[in-house]
Amino acid sequence: MHVAFDGSSSCDGTAMAGFIIADSRGCEVVRHGLVLDRGLTNNEAESTACLEALRELARLQDRGRECLDAPIRVLGDSQLIIRMLLGVYKKVRKPSLYINVEGIKGLVRSRRWRVAFRAVPRQMNAQADDMCRQAE
Repeated sequence: MHVAFDGSSSCDGTAMAGFIIADSRGCEVVRHGLVLDRGLTNNEAESTACLEALRELARLQDRGRECLDAPIRVLGDSQLIIRMLLGVYKKVRKPSLYINVEGIKGLVRSRRWRVAFRAVPRQMNAQADDMCRQAE
């Protein structure tokens, strides 16, 4: 499985998240964008996008649509969020980021998923970014 996520916030306070889930063959399973609460930072939007993507993956698994025996690659262009998830950054100071990061880690643990988090350049995350920008 392959999960790509992105989040953004604008000067007017609008925050959006987007993600794409693809199977092991690279065929798209889900493509989704959503508008988040106003006033979120870009990092809060990024972490929310990752959490929502993995929640959707769990729903797919619960419905029997996806077999998750293989490792799951989770890709994002936020080095901060990826490094928090990898444990490179031990302290998460902002409470809302802490809640999202711990929510992601807890979901991965409870599902016993084998997940590889990886930071990618922004241009390699263009599809998730597009979903973020198309959120309504």
